[in-house]
Amino acid sequence: MQEGGGMIIGECPYCDAIMMNSIGALPLPRFQKLTTECCQGTIWLRHSRIDPVAYTEDAFLQEYEVDEDAKTIKPLKRLGK
Repeated sequence: MQEGGGMIIGECPYCDAIMMNSIGALPLPRFQKLTTECCQGTIWLRHSRIDPVAYTEDAFLQEYEVDEDAKTIKPLKRLGK
């Protein structure tokens, strides 16, 4: 583990299996897309020391606009906000 990093323990949003993810010393929050080991589902992680979240891919894309080529993620604008 990198100096200044830590471990986030949570549950897979598909099958509720325990997931452990290390976070390095990079600025947080940040996002990561990966395939779970437990059920091979595609998830998005919001790494944060205060409020980490694991999203199914469908749920993430309802909240964020993703441009993987440009490596950008922007919150979608919601009515009434």
